[in-house]
Amino acid sequence: MIDHYEAVRLPFKPALPYHTLSDSVRAALWFGGVILPLISLALVHVGYVGGSMPLPGTMLIHVFLIISVPLANALLLRAMMSERPSPPRPLALLHGFAATVSTIYTIVFLPLIPITTAVILSYGIFLLLVLAPLLSLIALLAGRRLLGEMVRETGGAPLPSAWPGVLVAMAVVAAVELPAAVTLIGMRMATSSVHATRADGVRLLRHLGNEKMIASMCKRQDTSVTDLSGLMLTIANPIKRTQACPVS
Repeated sequence: MIDHYEAVRLPFKPALPYHTLSDSVRAALWFGGVILPLISLALVHVGYVGGSMPLPGTMLIHVFLIISVPLANALLLRAMMSERPSPPRPLALLHGFAATVSTIYTIVFLPLIPITTAVILSYGIFLLLVLAPLLSLIALLAGRRLLGEMVRETGGAPLPSAWPGVLVAMAVVAAVELPAAVTLIGMRMATSSVHATRADGVRLLRHLGNEKMIASMCKRQDTSVTDLSGLMLTIANPIKRTQACPVS
């Protein structure tokens, strides 16, 4: 009786592999997590080439950061295709790194979403560019969740922690953005109408300001920026050349 029961008992059913996911889920993960970040990179490249502008060193670092997002998503999707989707530790580190990058870019571009939504009919592509970090972040988190479920259902080891990758990404972004952020904050303080604030801004610029950045701002008609902190601090109220030059 027992032997007969063992013979007819259904085997353990693993989680649905990647190829059995719905077409809409697969398409969403590929578009939001891989294709859209690559389109964003292409648009940035076209913008610089079309404007005959040199690519700044800090922007090259941002390109490297952005590339980590489609790469991490593509590797996650590839891991889902295997019969035993147990990702290696480097993939977990890359996922944490890319998720942090997507989160930072999402925070930076969130204030622009209402503006671009208002002109969606005229600048639909720009709206897509602004939404790219948010959509890629959703794809990253959804992909990791699906992969984690697959690993658990197939009896694999838990996914490695992504926190080391998160810390590395935060360190890289801070190293790139902190000098520009401090300089722009000091410039804004130094051009304030409040005397005490102006004095604090001047002291901040003297001790921690980036002299090359200040000089560059004086040479332009406005403070167009190529870094995340500059975009965050000047999108609504840019510092004009006439304000920046007296500070320098």
